[in-house]
Amino acid sequence: MRSSPSLDKAGNLYFGVWDSFIMSVSPKGVIRWKFLLNTGDSVWGPTAAISDDGTMFIGNSIDFWYLGPGEIIALDVNGTLKWRKTITEHIGVFSSPVIAADGSVYIVSNWDGDRDQWGYLHSFGYFYGDQSPDTPIIHGPTLCTARTSTYFDCMANDSDNTPVHFLVDWGDNSTTETIDTAPGVRLFFDHSWALRGVYTIWVKAIDTFGLESGLTNITIKITYSHPLIDWRLYRFPNAFPLLRLIFSH
Repeated sequence: MRSSPSLDKAGNLYFGVWDSFIMSVSPKGVIRWKFLLNTGDSVWGPTAAISDDGTMFIGNSIDFWYLGPGEIIALDVNGTLKWRKTITEHIGVFSSPVIAADGSVYIVSNWDGDRDQWGYLHSFGYFYGDQSPDTPIIHGPTLCTARTSTYFDCMANDSDNTPVHFLVDWGDNSTTETIDTAPGVRLFFDHSWALRGVYTIWVKAIDTFGLESGLTNITIKITYSHPLIDWRLYRFPNAFPLLRLIFSH
C-alpha cells in the first residue's frame, strides 16, 4: 500500500493498493466492499478524495509495470462505478485528486506522449450548455506503400473550450481512438495498410460530454512496396496471378 487512506463522515476508510483493487473498510475494521481493477493495474501513490455525497475519486495506473495509461475513477458510496476517465497515455497517474468548494475535482497527470508537454492539470465538474466541437482538420500524405507506417496530424477547436478526443476510421476495418486533450492541440498518430488500394480515412471529434463534431476525411492511395513489381501489376492488370496473391497477403 503506497498511499494514505481517506475518511468519510461516517468514519469509513477508503484506499487503493498496488495489487489491483480499491476497497473500503468500516470503523470496526470490516471490509465493506472491494472494487477490482484489471490485472496489472495499481493505485500507486494516490490518496482518495471523498465528496459530500459520498463519491470516492482516486487515480489509477493502468498496466503499471509497463508504464501504461492513467485514469481517474469515481465510485459511489457502495463501491459501484459511477464513471472513469483515461487522462494520460503513458506513465500512469500518481497524483491525488482534490475537491473544490463547488464540487469540482482536480487531478494531475503525467507525460501524454508530447515531448513538449510533460503534464496536465485536469478538472471535472458540472457543466451546462455544452456545444459540439468543430469539425476536425486532418493532414497527411495521399500516397504511401503497403506495410509502411504513415503519419497524420489532426486538430479540432471547441467554442466552449471543452477537451476533445478523436475517432479515426482508417477505411480498412480498423479504428483508432485518442484520449481527451485540449481543443486546438495537434495530435499525431500513424497507421499502415497491408493491401494495395485507395482508402478513405474518416475523422470526427468528440468532447468530454460525448457531443460529436461533423465528419472530415482524407483519401490515401496505397501501392506495393517494390516499384518494378508495382508497375508490372498496374501495366498488366490480368497477368501475374501468383504475384498478386503473394503481395495481397
